[in-house]
Amino acid sequence: MKLRGCFSMSAPLHFNKRQLIQLHSAGVRALRSWMTQFGALEICVPSLETRSSSEIRPTIFAEFDSHQFSLSQGNIDCLIDAAAWAKRCYYLSKVFRPSNGGLNRLLEFSYVSCVFPGDEHKAKQLFTEIIGFIRRACEAELDVDLNEPRLAEYDFKSACDLCGIEAGKDLSFSDQLGIVDRLGRNGVILTNKPGLGEPYRYEFSYNDDHSSLFEVLLPSCGEVGTGGRIETDYTQLKKSFEKSAFGKSKDAERQAELFNKSANTLVTTTAFFGFSFERLMQSFCGTGDILNSTPYGSAIREGVAQGLFSSLKSMP
Repeated sequence: MKLRGCFSMSAPLHFNKRQLIQLHSAGVRALRSWMTQFGALEICVPSLETRSSSEIRPTIFAEFDSHQFSLSQGNIDCLIDAAAWAKRCYYLSKVFRPSNGGLNRLLEFSYVSCVFPGDEHKAKQLFTEIIGFIRRACEAELDVDLNEPRLAEYDFKSACDLCGIEAGKDLSFSDQLGIVDRLGRNGVILTNKPGLGEPYRYEFSYNDDHSSLFEVLLPSCGEVGTGGRIETDYTQLKKSFEKSAFGKSKDAERQAELFNKSANTLVTTTAFFGFSFERLMQSFCGTGDILNSTPYGSAIREGVAQGLFSSLKSMP
């Protein structure tokens, strides 16, 4: 069911390299300013490394309570652990994605995650607030009107049905852009996203078909971010983990226990949101190619990527 309307985006904006550097710099300053006003503590997440250069996708290895684990979602468990005493915390991390290129891919980009007291409704509100704050700061820096996301809200399955897309699978990039064009044109929040066997997340589960997870789709870039309530019930956590791509791990049960231990330190209902910083910039600029909104292109060869970055991570 549609809750809020929106208007269409303007024509693509083209900036030179100096302007793109200004855009990104203003965006990062605004991000940290918003988080400071929100009272969120910035967390320095641990370094992540690949197991071997022969693997197609890097595997994350991190230490938690003296136990090593690998996980695609990376360091959100560290934020949850920190949120037990800091209440509000976030990180701005570098992400490495092996890729053959494409209009919506970068080998290395920035990802923002925030954990705080609240539920998925609070997460949607805060997500909308922070991207608006960042956009206004970027506009002031460049003295230009950027594209303004105004989000329409839909139930995930209802949106897929309206657009003729199979709801029982994760959305492709073309599916994402199709939904935005058909239903929102200026941005869509898909709520009650069902568990689709995605890499393990912490989202609160209403039942086997629905969770608190929501997905934010914007023109040009497709999925820019996600959010939801954090599940603290061990039975549900373990079930979600076993259904994920990492459930076949020989130490899957031990990993689920570790995550549950961290989540059980939370004393209030807690939620999270996360987004790709470069994809947000791409949406502001309205460009079809993410490289046109990035000051430094992905001219890094995958073969030499290992060892270059202090933080390597594989995203779903």
